Formats: sequence, C-alpha cells, structure tokens
Amino acid sequence: MPRQRKDTSPEAILAVEAKRLALRQLYHQVGKRMTWARGQREYKQFWVALKAGVERARYNHIEKGRSGRVYMDEVERIAEVLSCSVDWLMRGGTFDPWLPGTAPKNGKVSPA
Repeated sequence: MPRQRKDTSPEAILAVEAKRLALRQLYHQVGKRMTWARGQREYKQFWVALKAGVERARYNHIEKGRSGRVYMDEVERIAEVLSCSVDWLMRGGTFDPWLPGTAPKNGKVSPA
C-alpha cells in the first residue's frame, strides 16, 4: 500500500499549530482550576497526587500547564479526590464546581 504524502501546505501547517495551541491553552486552564480547587480544600500537591494515583511531579506539571498531555482518567481521579466535577475541571464556567454536599467551609465562589 503506498504511503500518503503529508500535507505541507501553509494552511495545513497553520491548522495543526492552531490545534496544538488550543490544547496547550486547555491544559493550562485545567491546571489553573485544579490549583484553585486544591487551594480551597487546603490540600497539598503531594497528598492529592498520592490519593489520585498520579506521580507528584506529573501532578505538578499538570497544575503548571507544562504537561504534554492531560489524560481523562487522570482528570477523573483528581476530580474525585478534590470532590469537584470533571466537567468543571475541563470546561470551567460560573456554575458551582463542587459535588453536592462537598463545598469547602470557606464557601468561595469558583473563578470563571
């Protein structure tokens, strides 16, 4: 079977780079929301990483937005430890991020 040629037109290259940039921005936003939720719970990175089954360095990279990729199973486990919704971690928004009955005592509202 003949190999397909890679499209190297400027439009194709720009489209690929736009997708990469959008993913990097998404990962950065997920990390910011994780940091905020962890701060509201007053949890340490090490503890969340341990409970979620993620290496501490990997967890740190996700929070800082320096992770090459963020996998859904990691996000689901981290959301469970933080008692917040996966939807909120991934998309943000102004709705209440906490699972029912699990809001932190300080009662701060979610950052958009």
